[in-house]
Amino acid sequence: MFVRLVLATFVASLGIPAACHAQWYASANSLVPTRIMSSDNVFARNQTEVLDAMGAGTGMFVVGTESQLSLDLDSVVAGRFTLGNQADEFGLEATYMTTDQWVTEGTVSDVGGMLASPFSAVGSAVKPLLDNNTVVSVRYATDLKSLQLSLTQLIHSDFNGEANLFYGIRALEIDEDFTYSATNAGGTNTLSSLRDNRLIGPQLGVRSWTPIPGGYLSMSLSGVLAYNDITGTDVAVGPGFAGGGFTDALCRNEASLIGQLGIEYLFQATPNVALRVGYELLGITNVGLATNSPQFASRFTEDVVYSQPYVGVLLVRYRCRWKHACFGSRRLSVRLRGARLKIGSRGLVAHTRLITELR
Repeated sequence: MFVRLVLATFVASLGIPAACHAQWYASANSLVPTRIMSSDNVFARNQTEVLDAMGAGTGMFVVGTESQLSLDLDSVVAGRFTLGNQADEFGLEATYMTTDQWVTEGTVSDVGGMLASPFSAVGSAVKPLLDNNTVVSVRYATDLKSLQLSLTQLIHSDFNGEANLFYGIRALEIDEDFTYSATNAGGTNTLSSLRDNRLIGPQLGVRSWTPIPGGYLSMSLSGVLAYNDITGTDVAVGPGFAGGGFTDALCRNEASLIGQLGIEYLFQATPNVALRVGYELLGITNVGLATNSPQFASRFTEDVVYSQPYVGVLLVRYRCRWKHACFGSRRLSVRLRGARLKIGSRGLVAHTRLITELR
């Protein structure tokens, strides 16, 4: 891990090979993710009667701009927790992330009953029991969970920084719930859609740490080729649906690509504690969304992107192969019999006989 750079710098100044590594480390981050979808369905729109050349109504409607209802997802709170163990070259790491539930809802009304439903195509004949709505409301909820199990490998280390490969398994869950309700002279029509996405696949990535004033700059890039098991149900009830409603069970398998790009700054508060602030982009292809019901959407899946700024803390416990090493909260002491050497405010003390011990 990046914290080895601190010790390596001190030890190298004495001409001693670096032999101290972070044995255990743990971090906790608070994220504020926002989800961006590649398209945005409109669930209610203003309908305007189309007149023929003689001024008579044709029973057709077109889309207007006065009234429409669509969905946007704001930021929520999320947490991410990492626990790892790093030996000289290889290590193990587990990371779990969970978000609060995104919930967005809205209502639009038109006393003239000129709100068309998403079940009717633009330019088609008005369906009185589905269209001509006076009130339309929608509610959309979704969340995200992620688990990563990785083997890490140190592939580069010098005074300019470190780089690690990490490879393993990543699993994600995206659960969705969408409800549409519209009222017209014939009654109320509702559609409830559920979608569960279960993604899992092999992950490969790289992380780097570069010393900068006050701490370290870290960058990461990873990719996953995932199998996405999509299941869900659509339940419709109302006079506008044939037979008064229907229930559809959905099951579909997709190949999804998961990519993540991140950058962060780590401020080293003590040799064992670092504060971190960063930003990540997480992109996922072929996600089954509850808002993409086959009843009114042309696409069953969509690509989504999560924008994730975060802050957190990293705790590190070192392990040394020397007999004795002593770390204070702000100082490192290496003893060698004979001479005495002080470096900077950390008070590095050296004597000619090495007796190291970790405290």
